[in-house]
Amino acid sequence: MKWKEIPQPARRYMIYHMLVSPGLFVWAALPAYMLITGFSPLEIGILFSTINVAAIPVIYLIGRYFNSVPIKKGLIAIDFIDGVSMVLYSFAKGAFAPLFLFLGRLIEKVSTMMYHLYPAYEQI
Repeated sequence: MKWKEIPQPARRYMIYHMLVSPGLFVWAALPAYMLITGFSPLEIGILFSTINVAAIPVIYLIGRYFNSVPIKKGLIAIDFIDGVSMVLYSFAKGAFAPLFLFLGRLIEKVSTMMYHLYPAYEQI
């Protein structure tokens, strides 16, 4: 199948995925970056465990809200939330690094809760 034979909405969706996929490298790179910058494996584990516990009520509240929102707006929200987390990661320097890493990962964790919207949008 050639590019021109693919329907226009499908081509736009493929380009969209191509543009947002570099952010997926953060999932593997963040713990490695933390190790390189001086965090111990125990500190990283405590930070990520605390984030998972703190994310439970936030994910619940946002999930309740997005039950009534169209899928396309949910995809926009995912990218916006991931963008905010990337900005917070960029501020993670010095004494406030653990705070910004915590907030960035917490926000990113909330966006991963909505990733089920991608297959739903693809089915439509």
